[in-house]
Amino acid sequence: MATDKRKRAIRSRMATTGEPYSQAAHAIDQDHGAGPTATALWALLTLTAQPPLTDNETDEVRRARYQGIQKTGRPQPLHRGVEDFEHADVAALALGAARLYLRPDSSPVVTLFPLPDDDHRRDQRRIFVARVAFAEPGRTVDLGAVASGATHKLFMQRGRDVSASIRPLPDREAAELLAEAGPPTSSPPIAERNWHTHAMVRLLRDITAGSPEGGPGHYVTGRVMDLWQTGRAGEPVDRSYWSTSTDIDLMHFLPADAVTVIEVLDEVPPLAADPVESAAQRYARRWAPMPRLFAAARADTTMTAADWALLHDHRADLTRELGYLVRRLLQDRTRPDAGLLRTAAEVIETIVTAETAPWAVEEAHATTAQLRALAEQLHNADDEAVTACLARAEPTLTEALMADGIVSLNARLTPAQRQAAEPRLADRIIAAACAGVNG
Repeated sequence: MATDKRKRAIRSRMATTGEPYSQAAHAIDQDHGAGPTATALWALLTLTAQPPLTDNETDEVRRARYQGIQKTGRPQPLHRGVEDFEHADVAALALGAARLYLRPDSSPVVTLFPLPDDDHRRDQRRIFVARVAFAEPGRTVDLGAVASGATHKLFMQRGRDVSASIRPLPDREAAELLAEAGPPTSSPPIAERNWHTHAMVRLLRDITAGSPEGGPGHYVTGRVMDLWQTGRAGEPVDRSYWSTSTDIDLMHFLPADAVTVIEVLDEVPPLAADPVESAAQRYARRWAPMPRLFAAARADTTMTAADWALLHDHRADLTRELGYLVRRLLQDRTRPDAGLLRTAAEVIETIVTAETAPWAVEEAHATTAQLRALAEQLHNADDEAVTACLARAEPTLTEALMADGIVSLNARLTPAQRQAAEPRLADRIIAAACAGVNG
């Protein structure tokens, strides 16, 4: 099917059946097969675990090997095997080759059908029938790049040292194998724009995460972190992992099932049908639970100095981002959204006039009044009035940032104290968000 026609058919099916995008796409592709406006190829994909080289073993592997010897009296074969592939989105991992050979064209839709394996190495190997389908006709598929991409993705995201092989299948052989195959797993939808999700998350279990350039990182259960998911237009939307940074030299990869999202800080969704949240909407959404969060904390007699410090740090993060945006609007001579002005006024009024910065109260009152007045008359205000209001708001937001920062500075928390308080902060943020939904 042509690209636009296929997308309309998929979304129509989603509206009728309630299926997720990937499932509806698979059904549409199966219905239409390799028509005159599409390219489809069947292949056999084999993933085989490789034992690690002893001189490259991590400390974790060495400890596990030592413990195995102590328990059994003999060394145990320890390898980064494929025993947990059933818990991984292998279709997404196999599509890791997309950025290697497909750009600028979009990636294919890949469907994997797991095959039974009676070989003695079945605990170290997984075999799939793969269907690789492009929306465009006459495409040539580099199967070697697909295999290389699967190997790379599995190692970087799952810590799995795996070799991958792939060969094309004639239609008749593919049909015979499919008769024995298990339920299929389709690749995720193809991103229609560059996308990202930046979120505050909490770890559900201890993780030793891999890194492209550095050594492994060790993260403990309950830790609260800012993590990222990113992708590019024309490539599969892979949400099977989070990264600790957007810098390839610094990032570690954490599996998605090892974290729970506390709050989405910023997001541009991958599909064009999903609206993009404006800066004003984002800051209003993130600010909305803040008064409830602090009110609940004041009523909580169990709050410690560490709890208060992290709570003020959490609010300061939002104020810092808001102040940066105001400063950028000033530099670019860009007119703000009225909702952004109202949120800035609430932030200043709440923190500066009602919290810990009495020296700036008079200026804060004047600034909030000016911000609210401009928000109501923004369509009639000239550029000079907008610039003057933003120029007055920027240093007042800095005062608000300092008011929260002083609390954290005075607490003088050690890293261990901060880490111990993080799970309690996460619980309070979740509770405040739930109170807003229920109230």
